[in-house]
Amino acid sequence: MHADAHFERGRTHAVCQDYALAQTTARGAWALVCDGCSSSRDTDVGARLLAHAAAAILRDGRLPGSSACWRVADRAAGHLGLAPASVDATVVAALELPDRIVAIIRGDGIVAARRRDGTIEVTLRRCRDECPDYPSVVGDPDRRACWLALAPPRAWIETHGGLAPTSSARPARGHAWVGCFAKHEYDRLLVATDGVSTLRTPGHVEPLDTAWVAARMLDAPSTTGCFVRRRLQRLGRADGPFADAVPDDDIAVAALAWDEKD
Repeated sequence: MHADAHFERGRTHAVCQDYALAQTTARGAWALVCDGCSSSRDTDVGARLLAHAAAAILRDGRLPGSSACWRVADRAAGHLGLAPASVDATVVAALELPDRIVAIIRGDGIVAARRRDGTIEVTLRRCRDECPDYPSVVGDPDRRACWLALAPPRAWIETHGGLAPTSSARPARGHAWVGCFAKHEYDRLLVATDGVSTLRTPGHVEPLDTAWVAARMLDAPSTTGCFVRRRLQRLGRADGPFADAVPDDDIAVAALAWDEKD
């Protein structure tokens, strides 16, 4: 099993509010990304606190979907004199179990996986007005009321590729999406913040297709060392219409890659 993570500042941001971690352990590998809210203060720090709180849960063999993860990060932020809104951040994570990889999107974000036949499956959880329903929002009565005032669907799931050749969208159920990927059917999986959907080339108004970007990220010829960083940087050096592609928003990607023996 191989694991790697990488994050970069988007060209519209002065500081990177995304963060990414990945690790292989004897108990199982995991990967996660966090995306701090741009309209809240100090979320560059808060996203990192939340990521490490989520990492502790992943090391314990559990997915970090409950509000307990945000409460731990909130306490840490309080010790630093930061406001509760500093942990306004999403979590997208993947965890290795003996026979499968389980993944979660809490807030918004992307999970993409490659089947052993090369088929790419991409799942996005999106939120209206870029207002994710993470616990620091829905757990506060006033902020929850603002979120509930948004026109439905407030969050929805988009799927691309896979066994169905067409894309589809449906309203999200609950405040998180959870997926399961059998290890004998898949060989690579990535989690990413929504900055992946903002990669664009100079002179182009529309960003690159998210499913295409995910497919290129999963198509790394080698998964040793810093393979996520290498692949992301190679996207920016691609020839033709994808040359010099950089994200408008901050971007964070973490990935797992495994062989049949893993």
